[in-house]
Amino acid sequence: MKLTRHLLRQLIIEAIEPKEVKIKDIEKAVRKCLEKEGGAAGMGLLVKCVKALQTKTKKLPKHCKSNKQIAKCILKMDFVVKHRYEDIILTVGLPKRK
Repeated sequence: MKLTRHLLRQLIIEAIEPKEVKIKDIEKAVRKCLEKEGGAAGMGLLVKCVKALQTKTKKLPKHCKSNKQIAKCILKMDFVVKHRYEDIILTVGLPKRK
């Protein structure tokens, strides 16, 4: 069997176990996304933001694989609230009203 570059890369990637993205990193990404959007955003945008954290070497945690699981994880965070019109609102860290 010939050992090609592609096969060698696959073997190396398999040997290095993929690390998990930490919950703190997910919280930081969600908070940053909400601050960028002015304090409120749709769940789809937040799920996309969390999925962007996944790379070849870092995988999302087991309880955050599907969109529903990611949404459930976001709603469990202390600094977010779900609005009656389905928006997710940041409850801390926003500037005070003048």
